[in-house]
Amino acid sequence: MSTKDTKVLAIDCLDFGLVNDWGLTGFQLDHTTELTPYMWHTEYPHTAHIWPYVAMKVEPVKSGKTVSWENPLIDHLSTGLSFLPKRLREYMGSKLEDSGFRTEHLQIQNYDHPHIFDSVFQWPGIRNEHLKRAWDLSQEVAYNKRDLEEAKNIVHNDAMESIDWLISTEGLTATHIHYIDFCSHIEARNEVALKQDYKLIEGLVNTVRENVESLMIISDHGIKAGWIDTPPVGHHSMRGYFSVTSDWPTPIPQNVKQVHDYIRLNKNPENNLNELLNDLGYLS
Repeated sequence: MSTKDTKVLAIDCLDFGLVNDWGLTGFQLDHTTELTPYMWHTEYPHTAHIWPYVAMKVEPVKSGKTVSWENPLIDHLSTGLSFLPKRLREYMGSKLEDSGFRTEHLQIQNYDHPHIFDSVFQWPGIRNEHLKRAWDLSQEVAYNKRDLEEAKNIVHNDAMESIDWLISTEGLTATHIHYIDFCSHIEARNEVALKQDYKLIEGLVNTVRENVESLMIISDHGIKAGWIDTPPVGHHSMRGYFSVTSDWPTPIPQNVKQVHDYIRLNKNPENNLNELLNDLGYLS
């Protein structure tokens, strides 16, 4: 197939189980599967590791924290207290910030490495402005420094900007949106609210589907939800998501580490098919 106007839409934290449970068919293209995440040195799938691998096939240099303190002593103590419950650590962090200590909320590496797309917008590891804003807003909401609905509107506006960009581009182009991940960590115990968040993004996906013919939807992980999962609720689940239109080749990936080579197969169909399928693990 030709890669002209082929779109890759990364929807962070789109959970395969929740999409199916709620019957959200807007996310379901012609070939759909649950995608198994991969962890590099972390207990749960990590956004800052998975998306650079998909785009550039680069391994993370180290398992960095997503939040660090500007004061090195407090940052060191924070690392040592990582075994404490998340809510307790958030409470302690809020008190430290109220006392004047400051955090640097985003720790994600930009890689000086070629990516597989013709053009890309707001993809973690390449451009991080939208992701940084979402992570900073989540901290503000957690510490009662920002109204949740106001924060959701900001992150949703970023998602709409990414969708508009994706529709307007030509070639093999890709973008990442973080709205569902942002909402999922906050509303992992509120099924009604989270379902509405999913429907909101489903509407954006339907807009993409109305304007493009060749599309891939991918997520890096899901969310542990209070009404279906055991604790710890609000952590990333292993229920990633993958769906493509019928023009993409089959078989489709089952593991996130297979996605980069799968896109390469689509982008360069003149390459030896058997060799690439073997690389993907389908012929081994």
